[in-house]
Amino acid sequence: MAKKYKLIKVNIAAGEDIESGREFHEASVVIAVDGKQVKDAAIGNGMVDAAYKAIERALKIDVQVVHFSVQAIGDGSGADGQVIVQIEDDGCIHEGVGRKSDIVTAGVYAFMDALNKKAQFANTVMAHTI
Repeated sequence: MAKKYKLIKVNIAAGEDIESGREFHEASVVIAVDGKQVKDAAIGNGMVDAAYKAIERALKIDVQVVHFSVQAIGDGSGADGQVIVQIEDDGCIHEGVGRKSDIVTAGVYAFMDALNKKAQFANTVMAHTI
């Protein structure tokens, strides 16, 4: 089954306003939804939070992240990071997994995986509803 959401581009930045000493985190995303591209940007309380908010804004959704974990796959500085994220929507938990050399990007892939599983679940429920 084809995925409803496909990540086309993600840009994540962190910095600090030197005068105020305040940190900032911002992200922008481009996502294909059933083949049509949508995009948005957001700021957050960290790079992962900014990316998740940008994705939610682009898709016009609101889900709760109820679990987020990171695990090293491999040894040393060349190890990949594997992120497992669980989201809750209407009382259902959907789990996604992402694996990349950068853990923030792995977190984005995990979130997208969970969102695709949520969409697939919704389609399955609709197909079996009379």
